[in-house]
Amino acid sequence: MEDRGAYAVGQRAYVRAVCLLPYESWEVPTKDELRSMMDRAGLDPRQVADLVGVSRKEVNRWTLGTDAVPFACWVLLCQRAAAGYLEGVSMRVDDESQRYLGALKARELAYLEQARAEMADDLLADSRNQRFERLNGAALVLHRIGLLSVAELDDQTAANLEAKHSKRRLLG
Repeated sequence: MEDRGAYAVGQRAYVRAVCLLPYESWEVPTKDELRSMMDRAGLDPRQVADLVGVSRKEVNRWTLGTDAVPFACWVLLCQRAAAGYLEGVSMRVDDESQRYLGALKARELAYLEQARAEMADDLLADSRNQRFERLNGAALVLHRIGLLSVAELDDQTAANLEAKHSKRRLLG
């Protein structure tokens, strides 16, 4: 069998190169590779579940090797660990992964909307600036992983800017 090599993703974590390819050539990571990537990202199964929008039990099945991690979930975990898929991914994915991505996009957009509302109520300028930077960063991450188009990113940035200045106009 041909050895395709491995990439170091941390001090002790290695992942086969074929686990970091676009969907068309991707191979499902082993349970050890998954655990290594979780360690690299500094996440436990509950945090991974929150990140990718599944139950903790499902993540446990992946780490035990009884179920395979869907491509979309793997990509999100790799991006959180800064170990792959940082320049965007091929969005030709299977139906299950597409459902995960759709649910994740809806959840993240709802979070951004809620955070914008909180920012508009914040009276401290420094705090508003910090929230504004975090919101723009979150929108940019969603764009980089392919969940937001350029136009949607522009819309999110404009909404963030409007929320940042909305209360200030009322105050004077």
